[in-house]
Amino acid sequence: MPGNEDKPKVGLDRSSREADKRQTDLRDFDERQEISDVDDDPLYVPLHEIPEGWHYEWKREVVLGFHDKNNMTQNLRRGWVPVSASDHPSLVAPPLPGETEREQVIRSGGLILMKCREADHQARLAANKRRTVELEQANEQKLGASSDDAPAPRLKPFIKTTVERPQFED
Repeated sequence: MPGNEDKPKVGLDRSSREADKRQTDLRDFDERQEISDVDDDPLYVPLHEIPEGWHYEWKREVVLGFHDKNNMTQNLRRGWVPVSASDHPSLVAPPLPGETEREQVIRSGGLILMKCREADHQARLAANKRRTVELEQANEQKLGASSDDAPAPRLKPFIKTTVERPQFED
């Protein structure tokens, strides 16, 4: 009928409203899924939460239920210190029923989150790279390389492609 096009249709087209709601729900799910992909990783620390001038790493604290004190001592000697739970309260689970205190440091699955100064970390990386290059050069010399530019000779592997039947004497 002419003239009815301008009037709103009440209760009409329920399927399109449901389709719109489903579309909105799917869009919300996709957004949540993108966020949860990161949130599902218990070791993920958002970069914007790491203070300027610091480097964070997860370090082994427990192996097969036993505390790895040697590894922790070695890390402490190298300048690593545990990250305080008060620095990142979102990374620490709340106390469970029966517990009275929150964790003082951030732990996950036998690992502990530790930090060191970025400058110290970069210096260690550079020292490790220098040591690696020195060892490579020493090994190249042991293998008989004539100069720093010439690579060490590589031996071709001996690969036997046939199988011979053993001969037995009577």
